[in-house]
Amino acid sequence: MPEYAALKELSNVADVLHSVRTARGLSQSDICSASGMGSATVSRLESNFDYYSDALVRHLGAYAAALGYTLRFVLVHDSASAPNAGTVWQADHDREQTT
Repeated sequence: MPEYAALKELSNVADVLHSVRTARGLSQSDICSASGMGSATVSRLESNFDYYSDALVRHLGAYAAALGYTLRFVLVHDSASAPNAGTVWQADHDREQTT
């Protein structure tokens, strides 16, 4: 199920952000202050979520920004389902790159 795979990737992003926060010795309150999000939102992002929403992506972006990161999406060609493997599209550059 493609939507499950996308949700799993977002969950992986949340896990990495949590790891960065704790490695830097920052609290959830620090993230709340830097991002403008409420404590319930930050807590929810750090726990396992099983839903997708536009707000989820916005909140992950705000969390990333609070840590000095930018959330970007990269579209990678799936060679198992189509013949032109090795093509990568990056939304932030809006250009094609061949790997």
